[in-house]
Amino acid sequence: GTQKTDQYIINTISNPEFGYYVVGLISNADLNHYANRLNPLIFVITSICISLILVLGYMSTKRLLGRIFTINRTLVEIEHGNLNARADVPGSNDEIKQIATNLNHMSEKLQEYIQKEYTIQLERTNAELKQKTAELYALQTQIDPHFLYNTL
Repeated sequence: GTQKTDQYIINTISNPEFGYYVVGLISNADLNHYANRLNPLIFVITSICISLILVLGYMSTKRLLGRIFTINRTLVEIEHGNLNARADVPGSNDEIKQIATNLNHMSEKLQEYIQKEYTIQLERTNAELKQKTAELYALQTQIDPHFLYNTL
């Protein structure tokens, strides 16, 4: 086991198979000396690791927010009636890329639906106009013989 005295730390390990003991002895002064030499190195390594974590966290958050803002700007354009707006999100095929792809697909489908409805409405209006023209022509052909007969 480990025993502490005022000046030393003593570690002992027994090996029952061979019947011997291994004893380690280190003075507290030496231990403190080595620990004091390692403290600045540990501080520097810890500072570097924390700095790297902060920088990498900032960069990944900035990249992520940039992609989300791109989608948000596209949504605002679509809201204002620009159905040709597309969200071009760079990067890997992750959830944000899938959201952008689905938004683009939805915008295309919405544009196709509106174009289809507009075409159908034009055809319907055109058919009604032709029907009104035919009715007017029929009335006109009915009036002309009667008017001529009365005039004669």
